[in-house]
Amino acid sequence: MAKIPAFQLDAATRASLRKGGIIFPPEARFMAHTATQDDDGTLHFNTNYAVTAKKLVMDSAPSSMTTAPSVGFPYQFFNQIDPGVIEFIYSPLNALHLLPERKIGDFTTDYVTFAIAEVEGDVTAYSDYTSNFSAGTNFTYPSRQTFRYQTGYTYGNLEVERAAAAQIQLVAERQKAAAYIMQVASNRYYLYGVRGMNIHGLLNSPDLNPPLAAKTVTMTDGTKQLTTWAEKQEDIKGAANHILNDVFAMWQEIVSNTNGAVNPQTCGLTLAVPPTVLSCLNATNNFNVQVKALLQQTFPGIKFESLPELAAQEGNTIMLICDNVPNYGTPGFFVFTEKLRMSPVIADTSSYKQTMVGTTAGAIITRPMLIATMTGV
Repeated sequence: MAKIPAFQLDAATRASLRKGGIIFPPEARFMAHTATQDDDGTLHFNTNYAVTAKKLVMDSAPSSMTTAPSVGFPYQFFNQIDPGVIEFIYSPLNALHLLPERKIGDFTTDYVTFAIAEVEGDVTAYSDYTSNFSAGTNFTYPSRQTFRYQTGYTYGNLEVERAAAAQIQLVAERQKAAAYIMQVASNRYYLYGVRGMNIHGLLNSPDLNPPLAAKTVTMTDGTKQLTTWAEKQEDIKGAANHILNDVFAMWQEIVSNTNGAVNPQTCGLTLAVPPTVLSCLNATNNFNVQVKALLQQTFPGIKFESLPELAAQEGNTIMLICDNVPNYGTPGFFVFTEKLRMSPVIADTSSYKQTMVGTTAGAIITRPMLIATMTGV
């Protein structure tokens, strides 16, 4: 093996390589090396990296970087925000599906009073010389208080602009939230009234008749006792009849209290149940007919409403309301004096605020004999 001179990219070498199609740029050089050649003509190169590094022109040496090693690119350049806003799911506010709503008075009203007229008197045996007449009308004036409630929202200049950068319309979202909170409060007062005031709700009014208790039945095979609708649904053969009988018991209560003044063919009915037992109305009898269909055959105008407030750990409640009775109308109504009042937007140095106000007088039960409730369902 013989040592040979190191290769140089001189003019003669470049010209020779160019003929073979190998072209180097003018500034190209060979790395520092030594070359040897075997007897058979094989070339061997040994690169001297230390000498070569000294000849390279670099901003900084590889072993002494000033900046930290690269970790890629900031993640925000690869994060796409959906312009839409996903709304949360809330429980339905169905109080107004059970009774109508009525405005009485205005924002200044503190009490709402109603006149009730009842016929009184009797007949006597006829005589040309008798004038013992007793026909008359007795008037009473029950009264309810009104309750004012409010909520509000604020927003600042900086947070509005930051929200806008995040594609959020902050002021609109705050307004929507406040309006929904007012709606939730109105629904609650209509159903439960206001504690400490002469304001009652549909579910706790003292004017309502005492509730019935769900019937306890024996399973078709005689193995156990069933009370709740969920339990009665386990009895595949008798589930529909068990549930139907509970509804019929409430209807019979209304018929008894009105002395037959209601007719299932002419009046409307609303059956309100908690969402947890609503599916029980799909139970079928031996002829594969659902409870809903059986009720609609008996009561052509019946409606089914889901009311989450009827659910309770100690036992669910259901309610049968006889409405649209000819000559009598509904058994009651909800009252407000001011549904929703928006105050002016108040500007501070760098923020704003606004108030929403509402009023309520709760539920006015005018004919409690048209409402029947059942507990333990």
